[in-house]
Amino acid sequence: MSHRALSELHFILVGQTVSAEYYVSEILGKTLMSTMNRKRERGTVVERKMLKNMSRAIFQQDGAPAHTANMTQNWLRSNLKSFWAKGTSPANSPDLSPIENIWSILKDDLDSIGEIKDIKMLENLLKTA
Repeated sequence: MSHRALSELHFILVGQTVSAEYYVSEILGKTLMSTMNRKRERGTVVERKMLKNMSRAIFQQDGAPAHTANMTQNWLRSNLKSFWAKGTSPANSPDLSPIENIWSILKDDLDSIGEIKDIKMLENLLKTA
């Protein structure tokens, strides 16, 4: 996410473990890179360019094991101009982790809907929210 755009949501199948291999291949290699390579100045938050000047982008993630794995850190060094390496960001800092606010907003939106009948309905509601 940035102040002007969001990546597409990546849904992880039930039973799928998010190993470093999965994270690098499916999330970083596909979702992140397609998001970082957007060119549109206008459109919905999941269509437009993340920043007007992508050279100013700094990729940040939390301390999840798949994020801090050597494989992931090596991939980030090879594929991104700037990222916060393992140990750079302070743990549990909501000021530096605005994504936590997004999850709270999504939860509030979903709580107001009522019963969610299946996974497809949940995915569609999350995308809409």
